[in-house]
Amino acid sequence: VADARAVATLLRRQHPGVPLYIAGESMGGAVALVATERGLECDGLILSAPALRSRDTFGPLFSAGLWLLAHSVPWLPAGPTSIDYQPTDNPRTLEKLRSDPMMLRQPRLDMGYGVVGLMDDARAAAEKIAVPYLMMHGMGDRIVPSGPMKSAIEVMPPRVDSKLALYKDGYHLLLRDKEGPKVAADVVVCDVQLPGLDGLGLMSRLVKADAEVPVILITYATTEDAVRKALAAVKRDRVISGEPQLIRIEKN
Repeated sequence: VADARAVATLLRRQHPGVPLYIAGESMGGAVALVATERGLECDGLILSAPALRSRDTFGPLFSAGLWLLAHSVPWLPAGPTSIDYQPTDNPRTLEKLRSDPMMLRQPRLDMGYGVVGLMDDARAAAEKIAVPYLMMHGMGDRIVPSGPMKSAIEVMPPRVDSKLALYKDGYHLLLRDKEGPKVAADVVVCDVQLPGLDGLGLMSRLVKADAEVPVILITYATTEDAVRKALAAVKRDRVISGEPQLIRIEKN
């Protein structure tokens, strides 16, 4: 949480006036919520399956047992990881997770206790969210089930500038599920210059498919021509630019 706030502060100082959106997946969503509640300044949150399974949703027996074990045998491995709870329906994603050398296989009990504590803080922060947000949740999510998510959504302040997106066939790793491209269509962030199909070509296709899709284009190009091409590609009316040349295109 402190790291997220520090990075956001540095970005604000280095690039004043540039819109800053914080995106977080799973525990990253919990960090984004808590950091924002504790003073991180941003223009909005993109929360993909945020970890909002607070302690009360596990029940008193689990909570008491976790506290006891974390304070008596904190070094003990906590057992199964999130892979055992089918985080996605995409076998390719699962294989990448299983073969990822950076994946923590046997987290300690005290780490699990800390994770639950962070989810508690995120659930509390959700009640006070004061910036626009996009909340995305898959109905097939077994890691943060619909019950705890519904409980959190019910206490979040209603905002006309925010959106709740539910995906019938979505799991926890929404953007990496088989239906990931459909989820990604709700949040589009890409570079203007990409190998193969560049960002402008991608934007053109997206706009043809759905003229209302929000678009954020990022580029390090410094010419006005880059801005004109971006506007022409997405056929939008307004552009906000800043340093580094972040182009955010919106529909009036």
